[in-house]
Amino acid sequence: MKKRIVSVALILAIGIGILFLQSSVAWQTNKFDRPQNMTIGTLLYDFEGTVEGIYDSGTAQYVAPGANLLFIGSQPGALNAYNRSTITTQIRVKVEYTRIYWNGSAFVSQFVPYSDSDYVPDDLVVTFAEPALWEYVAYVPGNPNTGCWFYKPAVDVAAPYDIPAFVDDPGTPDDDAGNVIALISFLGYRGDIEDSPSWGYVDSPVSIKLTVEAKQADYVDWATVYTDIWG
Repeated sequence: MKKRIVSVALILAIGIGILFLQSSVAWQTNKFDRPQNMTIGTLLYDFEGTVEGIYDSGTAQYVAPGANLLFIGSQPGALNAYNRSTITTQIRVKVEYTRIYWNGSAFVSQFVPYSDSDYVPDDLVVTFAEPALWEYVAYVPGNPNTGCWFYKPAVDVAAPYDIPAFVDDPGTPDDDAGNVIALISFLGYRGDIEDSPSWGYVDSPVSIKLTVEAKQADYVDWATVYTDIWG
């Protein structure tokens, strides 16, 4: 299984030794004919953290039940976003993974969105850094606006999904890095998976895809600003 990073825009700093990995950036300048609704500005998010296997055999990476697959550099960590947008934005997260289950006659492998549903329990555990600020929209096949977790900071009850524009404070050291949004603190397969009927996972290939999308708050389509595919 080979780990891949899919980026909207390449960050050259990765190749010259930045200590943390900014996986992808979308830089977007918008001009529209509706100045009463639209703002000319820049949508810019940087990211820290990647999805990694626990150990490497030399030809493949593996996961272990209960282990955190988020890394910052070589250490288990989290996924954080740094908002440097000059406009009000919104973000949403989609986590998709391989789920293997017994259908009564054989093991079946499906690539499904993580939903934290009690109806169909997930085999993946995703811990949002601030769970109360995330709202899930149930997956509907063919609808790209479903199967996503929407960030809801609720600063303004009239616009609960809006994230204020970044304002650089010259008096604050390292403030130009952007406003940090802690996204996910843990991502991994359930720790009890080997003791459950899901033992079909043993030696089976699995994949995890983590996607973050962002947009200007009003009347703009979602753009992918971070994608990490493991497996």
